[in-house]
Amino acid sequence: MNSPDDLSFLLQGWQPEVTDTRDFNRGVWMRLEVAESRKGIDLTAFLAWVQYFTRPRIAVTAAVLALFGGVFLGTIQSRAADEDQYLRSLNPYSAQSHQR
Repeated sequence: MNSPDDLSFLLQGWQPEVTDTRDFNRGVWMRLEVAESRKGIDLTAFLAWVQYFTRPRIAVTAAVLALFGGVFLGTIQSRAADEDQYLRSLNPYSAQSHQR
């Protein structure tokens, strides 16, 4: 472990790096202006994102995922509707009692 004398010696020899402040304000305002100009809709980024799906592998993968997702959600919804219909067939008055 370093002794306190070694640390004192290092701290005495250390000089902070001071940046040139002449261009500091101009650089800050330029970064603010760039950030303000990017707040709107970036059409080029959107088009690049859409163009990403024009690649055959990615387009086919997205279509297959959408198809299986739709089939999966349709199956879940169909089962819920079938269960609802079955329960109403057992007790036709149950739907009316839930509506009150």
